[in-house]
Amino acid sequence: MTDVVLRDGTTNVLDGAFQNHTTLKSVTIPASAVGGFTGVGSWGGAFDGCPNLTDLYFHGGNKVVYELFANDTPHAVNLHFDSIEALLSSSLECCGETTHKRYVGGEPVTELVIPDGMTEMPFRGDPDVESVTVLPQITAISLPDSITSLQRYSFSQFYNLERIELEDISTLFAGGIIPAMRSGVEIYVDGAPVTDLVIPEGVTEIPDYAFRTWSTLVSVTIPSSVTRIGECAFEGCSSLQEISIPGTVKTVGMLAFNYCSSLERIILEEGVETVDVGAFYGCPNLVLIKLPSTLQVFYSAHEIDAPYDVVVEYNGTIAEWKALCSDWESYYNAGITVRCNDGSLSENA
Repeated sequence: MTDVVLRDGTTNVLDGAFQNHTTLKSVTIPASAVGGFTGVGSWGGAFDGCPNLTDLYFHGGNKVVYELFANDTPHAVNLHFDSIEALLSSSLECCGETTHKRYVGGEPVTELVIPDGMTEMPFRGDPDVESVTVLPQITAISLPDSITSLQRYSFSQFYNLERIELEDISTLFAGGIIPAMRSGVEIYVDGAPVTDLVIPEGVTEIPDYAFRTWSTLVSVTIPSSVTRIGECAFEGCSSLQEISIPGTVKTVGMLAFNYCSSLERIILEEGVETVDVGAFYGCPNLVLIKLPSTLQVFYSAHEIDAPYDVVVEYNGTIAEWKALCSDWESYYNAGITVRCNDGSLSENA
């Protein structure tokens, strides 16, 4: 038995249905079969012990597949669908720790176009949940402006994602949060890369790794609703030139702007309290850093890796600067100018 076509009227494939059929290569599943965790049964481990299985053909949508391979070492299987709508309506979770490829009409799906009218991403990608739909072959996603809800991990299962295409930049912030991006993802609106990002009022956090290595990003506007900039949030944004951080942001995370090679000016407004380790490290073109008097934690020499002509303007006294930076002498010895309200460090060292 190598190729199996299930007859119309089949409603589910039970756990272990094809277990240990070592010659099985393909199975065609009719529209009448939907599977499921409850009600009509589960497909858990239905193809356990089928090392030569290469293709599953699904007719119709609303398929629920859980753990194709429950016990043996899983391998990649090609999953075929009649349409993109059928693919999006199906829940293909976990299926073993493998990378099954999706096909529509016989063609591999590399660019995922979410149909207009959908209000949320169809796949779950929470890394804390073992059952995750993994879509490694998707390199581009197009989202309609009907999307009203994005989750923290909406894009985390797209391991090789390179581009997100939007009709309107506001879609990226649907639901009031910023989803985490994988390194190197570029954002496009109407076919053009986004260079100037305005984060809308209401967003409260820029999460860890949010815009990491977004190479076309030149400027970003952060609203007063944001209270935290996460770890590596803008790391490697090589075109970013200037950043102004409002005082409502209490914490700038570790390596937040690490290796932003074009960054020239950093302005932290009054109210910012913590700048974590390496937040501005590896920014060789820095010429000015403005720091507020409200700063309570600043990891000093760990923050700045720039030419000697960089100027640090601190809105406090020299005594307060020395209290804030336990290794303040490293600035003086490196030739970096630190200007305080009552003079410069070099004049009053």
